[in-house]
Amino acid sequence: MSLFSATDIRLGNGKTLRMVNGYTFSFSNRLRNGERWLCSSKRTKLCRVSINFDNDGRLLKMSSYPHNHGRPTYVKTSQGFYVKITSDYTTKLEQS
Repeated sequence: MSLFSATDIRLGNGKTLRMVNGYTFSFSNRLRNGERWLCSSKRTKLCRVSINFDNDGRLLKMSSYPHNHGRPTYVKTSQGFYVKITSDYTTKLEQS
């Protein structure tokens, strides 16, 4: 039994992220025996966490670096897409 729960989520722009323990990862590259995914906050927050999955989608390895940010919040729309809830979005809702 794995300690990590991985789920693929589809965004409205067609991109797929992989959510593991509440953090999201973007596909980076194929490996000889699977795939490498990088934290989706790599560019914006310079987070260094990466994960490797085998060809069957099982988690092989997670980098030992801690995330340098909190878990993102996503909600699923009625169309089945996921939308990230940010503080800017929440502020706009409060002003409406």
